[in-house]
Amino acid sequence: MIEDIQRAISLLFQPGQLVEIRGKFREGGMASMYFTDLEKMARVLEKKYANGRFQAIWYTLQRLKPGIDQTKDPGKATSREDIGAYEWFVIDIDRPRQPKGTKKENATDAELQILARCRNKVQAWLTDLGWPEPLVMCSGNGWHLLYKLPSWPADAHWFGVLKDTLKGVAYHFRDISGEAKDGKQFNIDESLSEPEQIIKAYGTWSRLSERNEGETPWRESGIVSVPKEIVPLKLSNLLEAQMELPTASVGKSSSTGKGRPYNPEWYENYGVGDLFDWAHPYLVEGEEFEYNGEIYHPSSNCPIHADDDGIYEHSGQGAEKHYAIIINEKDQTIRNNCFSGEVSLGQVIAKINKIKVAEGKERYPHRVFLEKSDEDEAAGFGAELADDTVPVKAPVAEKKPAAEETPTPEAPKMPTPEEIFAAKAKDYKQGAVLPCAKCGAIVFKEMVPDGEEPRSTSLMSNVAAVSSFVTRNDAQSLTIQSAWSGRQ
Repeated sequence: MIEDIQRAISLLFQPGQLVEIRGKFREGGMASMYFTDLEKMARVLEKKYANGRFQAIWYTLQRLKPGIDQTKDPGKATSREDIGAYEWFVIDIDRPRQPKGTKKENATDAELQILARCRNKVQAWLTDLGWPEPLVMCSGNGWHLLYKLPSWPADAHWFGVLKDTLKGVAYHFRDISGEAKDGKQFNIDESLSEPEQIIKAYGTWSRLSERNEGETPWRESGIVSVPKEIVPLKLSNLLEAQMELPTASVGKSSSTGKGRPYNPEWYENYGVGDLFDWAHPYLVEGEEFEYNGEIYHPSSNCPIHADDDGIYEHSGQGAEKHYAIIINEKDQTIRNNCFSGEVSLGQVIAKINKIKVAEGKERYPHRVFLEKSDEDEAAGFGAELADDTVPVKAPVAEKKPAAEETPTPEAPKMPTPEEIFAAKAKDYKQGAVLPCAKCGAIVFKEMVPDGEEPRSTSLMSNVAAVSSFVTRNDAQSLTIQSAWSGRQ
């Protein structure tokens, strides 16, 4: 019924938002069309699914860049570069993966009942983690949990964050999620972290089976339940789900995993064990292990997510391995790893240095890194100095003839992070700003001038004034006439 189609569209899209609908003919072939007139789109969807010629009809879920349909060749579908922002996070509760070549049929009543129980388990677990109530939809052959997102940029960083979250959910339910040959009950489609992915146009039919009969009849998709208030997810919600992953799996999608060269003398004479001994209880060394040719030194306390007291212990399976200092002896590099890939080991040491000094204890006395970097000057986590290393012995300068004393010039005043950010904001495009869920700092996508590639995600101290730079990439309302391509 068109009312069901219209209601789903009103829940998922903003008026005037550009949306692509895409259909697959039962006898083969695809057709696509773009709309900004969502009422017209609903009427077209009703007409197209009612004629019985389509196996399935989908639409794009994430926000498209305005006007991209005018530059595309006829019949060309939406690609990743056409997406402007993530608007929804989808967990697809589908039948377990089948061996290649298996004939596709609609789900049986029994399969849908099993999947519904799995859906309830996934939703209940996420609710226990503090996730808001989702939209619950039926895809015809499975179930969708749709969580609103706060219009995050459709870039590689957020793609990695969302992909790791889906992997974390799947890993938590690994006993019942996976392949049919292993006796699993359902599968979570991790590809839905890709912003260009399409989703069932709710209110239309799924006609995978050749005939609408027997145990696998054609199925209608639609809305199951809608919360009284649609509350967007927070970054902390995603991180909680990611914590289910083993340490070695976390952050592979969203970070490069490259470390900084370590000081060979430090590594030979002191090493990671000495750093842990000094940093205790802010680093609590666990049993080291190897993965992909690297040595992991896990800590049950995570200084990245800790507040000012420096204490934070992850929860969930394998929590004692969620934070680790990682050594690559082949490349002679060192780094740390957790869910905040933007926070370096240098900044972690700086944070612990500050806590130690406040306790009347010494800063770490040995040089960990081979060289300093600009990152060290950022004084992560509000540390007075981000100099994460102190040489064991300072070099002795050669004696020179006494020169006439001159007044020592006063050191220039360094601009605050607030001043730096404000200065950048004058000449750069606006960027996305959000609070770190655990440490209260501001994590933001560094803004770039026209024509330049985006820089890596940065971290700066918590500044209330930054909130004035938060923007939403709202699509402009357009009126576009398009026609179906392919067979009618």
